[in-house]
Amino acid sequence: MESLKGVNVSKERSIFEDFEVNIHNEQLILATLIQSKKMRERILSNVEASEFIGKRHRNIFNVLLKMEKKQLDFNEDTFVQVAGESDIGGNKYLHKLLQAFEKNANIDYHIEQLKTDRLKFLLFSGPVKQLIEALTSKEVERIELLRLTNLINDEVRKKTEAERIHSGEETSRLYLDDFNDRMTTDFTGTGLSELDEKLTDGFRPGTISVISGRPQMGKTLFMANVISNLMKSKKMLVCEIEQGTMMLIDMLVSLHTGINLGKLVKFTERLSEKEQKRIKLKVRQLLSNTNLSFHDDPELTLDRLEMELKNRRYDICFVDLFGRLSDVQATPEGYTKKLYQAKRIARMTQTHLCFVHQMKRGRDKDKKMRPTLEGLKDSGAWEEAGDLIFGLHREKYYSPKLTRDVAEVSILKQKRGVSNIVIPYLFDGSICEFGEYVKDYVHGRDLKEF
Repeated sequence: MESLKGVNVSKERSIFEDFEVNIHNEQLILATLIQSKKMRERILSNVEASEFIGKRHRNIFNVLLKMEKKQLDFNEDTFVQVAGESDIGGNKYLHKLLQAFEKNANIDYHIEQLKTDRLKFLLFSGPVKQLIEALTSKEVERIELLRLTNLINDEVRKKTEAERIHSGEETSRLYLDDFNDRMTTDFTGTGLSELDEKLTDGFRPGTISVISGRPQMGKTLFMANVISNLMKSKKMLVCEIEQGTMMLIDMLVSLHTGINLGKLVKFTERLSEKEQKRIKLKVRQLLSNTNLSFHDDPELTLDRLEMELKNRRYDICFVDLFGRLSDVQATPEGYTKKLYQAKRIARMTQTHLCFVHQMKRGRDKDKKMRPTLEGLKDSGAWEEAGDLIFGLHREKYYSPKLTRDVAEVSILKQKRGVSNIVIPYLFDGSICEFGEYVKDYVHGRDLKEF
């Protein structure tokens, strides 16, 4: 957050000297309006000049609005001519403003932030100011406090509800904007081609996926394989709460080098000089990738994660395990409450959230049961919150005599596609690999035939 210093809002600052506004956010929206023709219509149809707190920013927005209506070219000379005597800070400030432009910024998030800041400012200079004065007065009665809190609540609700209601024409435009975005946005899947062929949305921005399964089924290894497949093209945040970041990096190193994980972790002294060099090279390559960030905090909360996703732009955020977040109460009600919060976070930040979830072991008689949506219902609203749900199962874990270790990746749910599909891969836990697609695998076949 930056103070309003340097922006011409002297009258407004005199109301509350301590009020601060995210000036960079206002600058980013204006810079995007100038630089991105693709985003111009979306911004102009969702933003009004009055929503900018900085007076200079309101003036700049009005100039740009005039230029768009007159279909003028968005260049510096034309801008200055249209601005006339308006206070826009001159060319120097205009150049500074353009530095805030981010090519891949989530403009919907920044517009929402703009509207939130404006509402906070109006409340801060109006009913909130009155409430603060009332709270510090010895003369005010409870009924007056009730009136003021109701007034604040009404203002917030009125602003929020009005902006969430769209006419058919507006909804048509929003849909076509989204439709056009699909033409220029690549599909993001798991990187496992046979599985991705069956996915419709994949890891779509603003949605939630779940990797579920009982213990020892390979959930974290599946996550590691997906991260490995996507790290060149997607900006990812990995929250490895269950085992810690170092363990996850061990898995990635094992996967990329083919060196046995047990040797890498436990018998390090047995590594040859060649293997050691290969490991060091691979670690440098992996961790120099700017697309990959780690949040290594065993006390991480969903609230803290929400702040991180709002402050920085990520395509995908992985959390292993969701139930280990310290503000998630491990009860069906606790999971449900936080899953709905996560749903809101995903939509607000347009980040895809991928949660690893460990299902209950079950009773002895049903321990061999494959994961089902019915089984997920015992631990909260996973079925309702998840847009895409995977279930992992390895029969060899329960039947060691089987020749092949096959990891069944089930699509238990996808909102806009076919579900209840099983995609089998050879599983090699020693090098953390979901390997070749098993073409001759028949789901449900008598296990004695293997």
